[in-house]
Amino acid sequence: MLKEPIRIGSKTIKNRLVLPPMAPMNTTNPDGTVSEFQFDHYPAYAKNGNGLVIIEASAVSEMHEPRTTIGLFDDRFLPGLSKLAALTKINDAVVLVQLINTGLSIMEEASIAEISHEKFLQYQADFVSAALRVKKAGFDGIELHAAHGFYLNTVVENSERTDEYGGNLENRLRYVTEIIENIRKVCGKDFIIGIRMGARPDANESIAIAKAYEKAGADVIHVSFGCDRNLTKPEDFAFDARIYAAKCIKEQLTVPVICVGGIKTRDHIEEILESGYADLCAVGTAQLADKEWALRALQD
Repeated sequence: MLKEPIRIGSKTIKNRLVLPPMAPMNTTNPDGTVSEFQFDHYPAYAKNGNGLVIIEASAVSEMHEPRTTIGLFDDRFLPGLSKLAALTKINDAVVLVQLINTGLSIMEEASIAEISHEKFLQYQADFVSAALRVKKAGFDGIELHAAHGFYLNTVVENSERTDEYGGNLENRLRYVTEIIENIRKVCGKDFIIGIRMGARPDANESIAIAKAYEKAGADVIHVSFGCDRNLTKPEDFAFDARIYAAKCIKEQLTVPVICVGGIKTRDHIEEILESGYADLCAVGTAQLADKEWALRALQD
């Protein structure tokens, strides 16, 4: 199954192997422009066979980051982004860019509720503007980073705002679903909108979150950790708890689901796909350690 194609939105992904977004620390130019390292780094993974390549988390809002981060908040980044898109969209790879607002760890506010309404809506609009720049640069789509305790994840899990974006789950989800809907409006139906979501300890809540993203127009769901704890996997489940979460979510969705977590061999991928736990498998650490991992995994 690894080598079988699959549709995500309007695009055909040639196989089920995904390079997940991983940010090698401090490899971007200090001004946020794409570096020579990145011009070499990402095309290598496309060349070696990954069907879907997701570029590292890139900043939608101008903030002081603890590491150098690819910038998406100004048109001055477009030349480098366009070059990166052209270099990486080789060997029939489909290429997305992950969009991030790092969140409270670099903000002056201590909670989502403390962010002013005006600033809160500006941060939301920044995701849409960034997605449009990604499209102009020539990429196939974006992935919203709503996992690992970053900004969108914190809004969904922990927002205690007293406006329409806080309180119950429906209100907390509204912020992200509006981003998905607005990106679709400005980028069109052929632009892939993915989202990396954090699974919750409650399987039903995780499924509700994924369904809301699907209903809003997400083309693919990428399941990982949330702000704190993940679903607890059964003792007899052979893979990572994140893959168990992906399994639970996939059973309730119609759009493709990407799983990630400790996948090290082609046999792992084949078992996950054949068992129906996910539609695509993201292999990070193994590929970071060995750029030619995909080349060997995809050999007959």
